Amino acid sequence: MRVLAVEWVDAADVTENWTHLTDLDLDQRTTVTVGHELIDLLPGHLVLAQSVCGDMVDNVMQIPMGMVRSTVVLAP
Repeated sequence: MRVLAVEWVDAADVTENWTHLTDLDLDQRTTVTVGHELIDLLPGHLVLAQSVCGDMVDNVMQIPMGMVRSTVVLAP
């Protein structure tokens, strides 16, 4: 499994209560996640696991490919 650093745009809540339209903070939330790439689990998604032990994984994240901005291979 490759270890990747993935820069992606996160979908985020922008309000916690009623907010006037002119007060909305609509900036993109760019996030960097590092994890072990799990290949071919979900079409159209990059799936990463924080930890791997044998055939077990922990803290698995699925990122839609349309939100991925860049990937860097940290370990092959």
